[in-house]
Amino acid sequence: MLHEGKRLLVIAGPGTGKTHTLTRRIARSAEGLESGQRCLALTFTNKAAAEMRDRLDRLGGSIGSRVYTGTIHAFCLAV
Repeated sequence: MLHEGKRLLVIAGPGTGKTHTLTRRIARSAEGLESGQRCLALTFTNKAAAEMRDRLDRLGGSIGSRVYTGTIHAFCLAV
């Protein structure tokens, strides 16, 4: 099922596909970006950021390069 709205809240237990759901949603959003635009995906832990980055890279194409995936803290330090 595809959610076409702007906001989506995912509440689920461990092993239920939250990362899969978010990764696919991010990839779909990144595919619609115009040249020069990027998508931002922030998490709380380095482990979660690395997992999302890995999954986006495995989807192929240039999706992974159009998405900044990192922790909130790393993003704030980089800006």
